[in-house]
Formats: sequence, C-alpha cells, structure tokens
Amino acid sequence: MPPPPQYTDSIIKNDVWLGDEVMILGGGIIENGCIIGARSLLPPNFRSEPYGIYAGIPARLLRFRFPEKVREALVNLAWWEMPLTWLRENNDFFLQDMTADEEKALATIEQLSESCKTFSSSHA
Repeated sequence: MPPPPQYTDSIIKNDVWLGDEVMILGGGIIENGCIIGARSLLPPNFRSEPYGIYAGIPARLLRFRFPEKVREALVNLAWWEMPLTWLRENNDFFLQDMTADEEKALATIEQLSESCKTFSSSHA
C-alpha cells in the first residue's frame, strides 16, 4: 500500500477568519483578509485571493469582502505589521463599514496610510 501523500506546510496570513471545523489538506496559502466558511475543505495546495470569502467542499470563492480597489489598498496598507499602540490609536478607523461606500473606504485607508507614515517616522 503506498504511503499517504505528504504536503508542505500551509500558510495562513493576516486578518483571516476560519470557521469551525475547517479542514486544510496542506500546502495551501490563505491570503490576507480571507474568510473560510465553517466545515469547508481546503484541498491540497489551495490558493486564495486576498479578502476572498470561501466555502464548500471543496472550498470555492463565493465573493470578495470589498471592491477591488479597497482590497488592493488594504493589502498595500499592511496594517497588521504595525505595533499594537498604533492599532489602538487608529481603532476607530477599523470600526467603519468599508463595504458601503468605496470612495469613503479608500479615503479612510489613505488616512490610515498617512498615520502609518507619521508613526513610523516618529518612532524610527
């Protein structure tokens, strides 16, 4: 009997939500901001898109959490690399609904980006 297949480690990036009882079969990459629905099966070498919502057996992309420009801006912002003190200072920005109005969401992300730059330059 042949040995079971061996997969490389899976990588789960930042701001990812995994539902209960998700099964990950190795070698996959779950990109930043993804949501994986409960009891979904991620096949071997699964690759997601940033801020995608996936579910099913096997998991498939249902939709994206945000419009394309907002997703791109959030990935470029990489807020998860900022220290906790910065996150606390900017928490109110993250409580805004970024799905309702794309222009407002992009303006919010631009404010966060400027805050990142200011914080980084003052703590260098």
